[in-house]
Amino acid sequence: MYLATLPSESEIEERLAKLKGMDPSKYTAPPIQVFRPSEKLTSVEQASNLITQITEEVVLDSRRIKPEDEIATRLARLRDEPPPPPKFEEFNIPPSLVAGSSEEMSMNEEYINFHDEAKNLSELACKEVKELNTNADYKKLLSSMQQEKGAESENEEAEADKLVEKLLATQLSQDDIEEMDGVNDLDTEKSKNQESMDEELPWCVICSEDARIRCFGCEGDLYCMRCFKECHDSLDIKDHKTCPYLPPKVPVL
Repeated sequence: MYLATLPSESEIEERLAKLKGMDPSKYTAPPIQVFRPSEKLTSVEQASNLITQITEEVVLDSRRIKPEDEIATRLARLRDEPPPPPKFEEFNIPPSLVAGSSEEMSMNEEYINFHDEAKNLSELACKEVKELNTNADYKKLLSSMQQEKGAESENEEAEADKLVEKLLATQLSQDDIEEMDGVNDLDTEKSKNQESMDEELPWCVICSEDARIRCFGCEGDLYCMRCFKECHDSLDIKDHKTCPYLPPKVPVL
């Protein structure tokens, strides 16, 4: 038993082409793709085309007969009466948007007119600037204004120099300032010492006994003799300078 050989794909396509009465080469050819080139329109042109399309659709809708008028026409025909005049739907369409009207002007034309007007204004301005640059009176006026401006700046600089010289003449020397600072510091220190002496109490800083000695090594603290000796001996301090302390006299009221 022998198996029949199956036909190939190309043989099947050739048989199908013959059955359809077509050329096998055209039948097996790939489909032809037709590309429509895209229209290169500006945004202004696209907007204008869209407005025109919408306007035409609105005009077509306005010419459509109303449903009730269509029913009335059919009834009149059944009664063998003359049909009533049709009433069309009315739309408020601006005259400038109706195709073929005298007021029709596309946005592209308006843009072109605006561009031309701006170009004319720019050329006119350039022409006027050139005329001013070549005008002798204008040059003379400009030169005089520049000279006046230069004279004013020179006067301002001279006044500034005079003011600086005046300040320098009245200013104290650096040595005088340092000397005054030293005197002020000395006066401040004396006043602080005087205030501290006025505010301190005439008692020992450790106990409540009357103070008898001032220790400069302990920042001027006041001690009685017993506390001073015990404190300094316990810490083995022998180099502190001291002086006897005399309590201030209480003024008699």
